[in-house]
Amino acid sequence: MATIVIGVNPRTGQQELRQEEEGAQYAAQLTASTYGDMLHDQERNAMYEAAITASVKAKGQDAVVLDIGTGTGLLALMAARAGARHVFACEVFPAMCAVARECIAPNGMNDVITLIQKRSTDMTVGPEGDMPLRADIIVMEIFDSELIGEGVLGTMKHALEHLAKSDVTVIPSEATVYAQLCWSPTLDALHLVDGATVGRRTLKSRPQAHATPSPLECHLDTLLSDRTNLSEVSLVKTFDFADARTLDWPAQHTVTFDLTPEAKTFTHVRAHMCFAERHWRQHWQPCVYTLPSPAALTPPAARLAVRHDEYAWAFSPTSDGLDAPPDPLAAPLPRRRRAALHDASYWRCFERALEVAHAQLQRPLRVLCVGDASFLPVVAAQLDVVHRVYVLEQNFLARAVTSVFPDEDAAKVKVIRASAEDVNVSFLDNAPADVLLAEPSYLFADLPWHTICFLFERLALQSCLTDDAVIIPSRFHLMVQPAVLRDYHTLRQPADNVSGFDLSAYDRACALASWETVFLPNNGYRLLAAPRCILDVDLTSQTPLDAAGEAMWRAGGREQSSSDGDVAGHGGEAVANCVLAWVDFTLISENTCDAADTTSIIRVSNAPGALRCHTAVQVLERPCADSAPATTEAAKQQQQQQTSEEVQESAPCLLGVKAVFDPTSAAVHVNAAWM
Repeated sequence: MATIVIGVNPRTGQQELRQEEEGAQYAAQLTASTYGDMLHDQERNAMYEAAITASVKAKGQDAVVLDIGTGTGLLALMAARAGARHVFACEVFPAMCAVARECIAPNGMNDVITLIQKRSTDMTVGPEGDMPLRADIIVMEIFDSELIGEGVLGTMKHALEHLAKSDVTVIPSEATVYAQLCWSPTLDALHLVDGATVGRRTLKSRPQAHATPSPLECHLDTLLSDRTNLSEVSLVKTFDFADARTLDWPAQHTVTFDLTPEAKTFTHVRAHMCFAERHWRQHWQPCVYTLPSPAALTPPAARLAVRHDEYAWAFSPTSDGLDAPPDPLAAPLPRRRRAALHDASYWRCFERALEVAHAQLQRPLRVLCVGDASFLPVVAAQLDVVHRVYVLEQNFLARAVTSVFPDEDAAKVKVIRASAEDVNVSFLDNAPADVLLAEPSYLFADLPWHTICFLFERLALQSCLTDDAVIIPSRFHLMVQPAVLRDYHTLRQPADNVSGFDLSAYDRACALASWETVFLPNNGYRLLAAPRCILDVDLTSQTPLDAAGEAMWRAGGREQSSSDGDVAGHGGEAVANCVLAWVDFTLISENTCDAADTTSIIRVSNAPGALRCHTAVQVLERPCADSAPATTEAAKQQQQQQTSEEVQESAPCLLGVKAVFDPTSAAVHVNAAWM
């Protein structure tokens, strides 16, 4: 069955409605979610089951349980196994409801569990309702890293009033949010636009605007190893989920923080549930909130205004700051794009490329810029070799970016609100452009190779370019590299034995999806081999050709067709559990001064590690014997050693990555697998 979804047009990089097979769309959604992480969080599962078992025992054999947001049905299965008379499990998302149905059946619980495809807030109780009786026990895990972002406050207020008995037991019974003041250069780079230097200009945000109201979910010790904690941890608020009076919103109060000697000024607050940092979790991470403005701290204590509505928190040095509007300059930019603003060497590459283009053409440059929310027009406009800059910006979310040109550059710039297909030379004051310039960056590009759409924009704009026009970037390089993820791969481990239940239906639902974008600086990883280019596309060609490429590595041995000693598993120490993929761009070839017959390449690398980089990950199945994921460090080390020994004792395994570019469909297909 096909369905209409919002997707990205591979030729334009823009969102549009399209028809897609239902299974593929749901698989991508499930793969991008944290369901897998929750399923394999053995500490979480054990604590939930202990609470469910004790509550069912206390209520007796007639206990009726309501599982709100059942997901795969795991908590409902636990309640049924504990002896509940009946379990009503609701799930609003069709894909997840279908998975839950397939998980419940093989575990023999169909007679005890009733699955309801509804929001709990749409459920009713009574002879004609969804439940004949009110619930004795409510179990739910509708939390995000902010705790309240999935609507637990409104959901529980409704459930207590309409679906539960007066003496209901709620699991979990309460949750507490804590906060701590901190500062970090990494956080500044990921959050702040104000003060960033792009080329020779310093950007300024609008006064009284909040750079980033939404929080950053992160693993503190991985991403923020450079942080300085400026206070002790303070309690922000405790919610009692069985008492509706504690669940009201909006609510505002003041929190006092005991300051550390390092406290001077601060720009960030990290808030977390007390459960969040016991060990690595992707589904419950500490959240970092950027304040509307920096604030001076005067020891021994500081007071912060805190407010929450039904779904989100806000922190500010003053009550007025809680109402600061989002900065329209920062709002459309993903965090990795904000990080690029602080990377001076990155912008210098584009400056050099434009200077080389001027040297080649020997005339002042008329530059046509394409891409979403790009600051390249700022870079181009400030150069003396550039006469005029035309900015093709059709994305309404990114238009605020084109409004920040300094006064001294604004006269050079003309913004065009049209698509590449609709533009002709009349839009460029009836004179063709000498340079077509792009990063390329597209706000809706899910995977790195979706930036290939620049090629098709460039073809659509051919009539707007001079015959000798310079295309920047000139080449597209799809790079791959085997690696070991320290923790993230556990999200994709088999779910055939989760707390004694067979939930392999979840694995089957995710099987159609493979690659996902991962912010690698927030996840521990180790590279096992040198990167390889498996697809090289000439972006200057007016007749794009099919292209294909591959790379292969031997587990525990030398790379195939290579003599440099690279391996996909160093002598049995580790075996790759993922492949990383990203796109590098050659901007332009530059003649060197001392050797006219050779060239040096101005190349922008997006290799893993930098905050601005866009990296895709495909988690691999184990090449040899499989086992359940380990949770403790000792167990992980033992399991890794056993797996490496099994790899060495078995027949050689080859890790292969293949890519195909089809210019007809404007698609790049990439696949990695053990063979």
